[in-house]
Amino acid sequence: MVACGRTLMVAVGWCGLAAVSAAQEKSFEQTVEFVAGSRLELQSDAGSVRLTAWDQERVEISARIVAPPDAASAQSAVDGTTVEVRGNRRSLRIRSNYSGVSRSERGWRAGVPHVHYEIRLPSQVDLELSLDRSDTTLSGLEGQLIFELDRSDLTVAELSGTTTIVLDRGGLEARDLSGVVALDVDRGDRLRVDGVDGSLDLELDRTDAVLTRVRLDGDSAVGIDRGDLLLELMADQPLSLEVQGTRRTRVQGGVRLHSGSGLGEYSGAIGGGGVRLHIDADRGVVRLDTN
Repeated sequence: MVACGRTLMVAVGWCGLAAVSAAQEKSFEQTVEFVAGSRLELQSDAGSVRLTAWDQERVEISARIVAPPDAASAQSAVDGTTVEVRGNRRSLRIRSNYSGVSRSERGWRAGVPHVHYEIRLPSQVDLELSLDRSDTTLSGLEGQLIFELDRSDLTVAELSGTTTIVLDRGGLEARDLSGVVALDVDRGDRLRVDGVDGSLDLELDRTDAVLTRVRLDGDSAVGIDRGDLLLELMADQPLSLEVQGTRRTRVQGGVRLHSGSGLGEYSGAIGGGGVRLHIDADRGVVRLDTN
């Protein structure tokens, strides 16, 4: 049950520790019982998120609600923003609630306070993030992980299970991802992944990507349009490669490829061949190397 009073569904206006400071901000703290491996959802616009894994079966939530520097009515915007924590020990949702924030002449989002979260949660969790303008850092999680971010930078490490990342206009720094990894990035500032052990489904548009120490144990696919791809594959794995390019695609690197019968078709193998990696590329450079 939610560790605040006797209620199962609460919001900061009714539960938690709130303190308003002279700097036009307030804070929120709440601890919730939570079974490892259960579902947790976080939704927020503007701010930051830091998630830390621990070995306790509870979720510890700390948040600072800070007025944006250009808000015309900063204090009222802070007062009108709450943190909602709803659900139970097997399904929990945390949400920034801006229903009390007045719409400004420049649009509603111009007056939205920044909510900065620091959350501790069990390492085994089915986690869903839906974030806008919220730079996010997390590591050490295992489960069904779904991250959708807009105009945000994401830094992750040591994730396992099934990881799905959808990123629009932001950067991704990732290290040591294992299991099923699916990345969909549009207009990314940067994309760097060091260490993949599993299968890979990568869709890139107007994004340059660097992936190193990649080991695949399942059929995988990469699609890239208007961007450059550097892919460093572990040399001791059995892998079959297929590249489908266009007249605007350049294929380079140390992996030996053979030209196919069609325009931009290439194929090759590492370790005698094995699981299949298909790359579809247009308007960019694809560089394939081994480590």
